[in-house]
Amino acid sequence: MQSLHELGGDDPGAVRALLDAYEAAGGTVGHPALDSFAMAFAVQANLLSLYAGRALDGTAEERGRAERRLATLLPDLLTVPRAWRLLDACRR
Repeated sequence: MQSLHELGGDDPGAVRALLDAYEAAGGTVGHPALDSFAMAFAVQANLLSLYAGRALDGTAEERGRAERRLATLLPDLLTVPRAWRLLDACRR
C-alpha cells in the first residue's frame, strides 16, 4: 500500500494503472482496507519523530538535514483521508 501512495499519489488514474500493472504481472491485491496502510503510518510517524527531534536538538548539520527532510516529507504525508482516496481508487 505504501507503493500506491508513493507512486500513485493523489491521482486515481495512476493508482488504478499501478494496480492493473501489478495484477497483470501476477500480483494479487485482494481487498485492501485502511489497516493496509498501518506500516506506512508507522514509518511516517517514526520519521517525523526522528527528524523533529534532530531539527530541535541536533547539531547544526543534523538540524539542516532534518529541516530539509521535513520539508519534503510533510507536504506528501499520508493521511487518513488520502488513504481513503487510495482505497476508493482500488475499488474501481
